[in-house]
Amino acid sequence: MTRPSSTMTKRRSFATIAAVLMVPALAATVAVAQSGKMDEVTITVNRYKTLDKIDVGGGAPDIFARVTIGGTAQKSPVAKQQTGGKPDWKITQSVPRGKTNVKVELLDKDVLNPSDAIDINRVDKKRDLDFVVDTARCRVEGLSNVSSCGQRISRTGAENKKAEIDFRVSVKKGK
Repeated sequence: MTRPSSTMTKRRSFATIAAVLMVPALAATVAVAQSGKMDEVTITVNRYKTLDKIDVGGGAPDIFARVTIGGTAQKSPVAKQQTGGKPDWKITQSVPRGKTNVKVELLDKDVLNPSDAIDINRVDKKRDLDFVVDTARCRVEGLSNVSSCGQRISRTGAENKKAEIDFRVSVKKGK
């Protein structure tokens, strides 16, 4: 009987290590799938205020929010010719219980050109807000601090075409 080569032994070791490392992630995915519990995440944009000239044409901007929850993007209505407002836009999406990625964008709708992203993130060269909602614990993670559901979250951009935005995250637990 011949002994396996050292290359073959190393490959088997790497495969074993990779399999062991994947087990916890797989177990978490299976647990969510088996529980079948779905929750509703709602992002409510309470207020926005532009701080710079936003519209390229020189007029007041046509502002709307695009919110992506768990990979599904939705748009708010457009606030035409408004530099600020309290729109109370609500974007809701059903997601599996657990951690869900969320992206919040504020945009200026242009008729002939693609919509312009408005800076609502104080991080350089990052105009949108990316964070995680943990529906099981009702927490918002990934911004500068951890927030609970229902808390007002305020952010202000730092680059050209910037704005302030206030929003809240809520979770309705499924059965």
